[in-house]
Amino acid sequence: MMLFVLSASISCTGQKTIQTGQEAISYMENGRAVYYEVVTFSDNVKAYKWKSGNYTTAECAEIKKSVEKDYSAKELRSATTKYNCHSYAWYSTSSSNKYWINSPLQYINSATFLKKQTSGFNSLPSGIKKEDRAVYRSGNTITHSAIVNSTSSSSSYLKSKWGSWGLYTHSIKKCPYYSKYSSVSVSYYRK
Repeated sequence: MMLFVLSASISCTGQKTIQTGQEAISYMENGRAVYYEVVTFSDNVKAYKWKSGNYTTAECAEIKKSVEKDYSAKELRSATTKYNCHSYAWYSTSSSNKYWINSPLQYINSATFLKKQTSGFNSLPSGIKKEDRAVYRSGNTITHSAIVNSTSSSSSYLKSKWGSWGLYTHSIKKCPYYSKYSSVSVSYYRK
């Protein structure tokens, strides 16, 4: 059995001008080197463009099995090191997305703030609509971004990319970014 560690610490559609070639970044992900190139979008958002290093089919299957067991989340796309939650929620939902964005703050600051949820995570706050964005924070640190998938089903309120794991539909509490032991809040925005 393989052990995969989800790293949240590594942790919008439309055409953007991209400046590339600034520097190359590599890191080890479960025994493989993953290579990125630093890029800057025309709105000055810094991102990392995936170059190489991804999961095998067997590794993707193992991650899927682990997530289904531990979180009861439904997989929409297999695990990939190509993009992360912030990139998916704020930049591009395309499966061909190759950008990892560590901080979605610039996108959040240009979105409309709706509500902050600090308890009652069994349902969405009133007034939240499909396609709104959900931003998880632990204290003041942004840990995760998601897209509202449904306003009527507690098992699939959100859809989000989990670090280098896959893209899932899940409840607010059933994801690696929620902990009943820490001060988690979820803020909702309209893009």
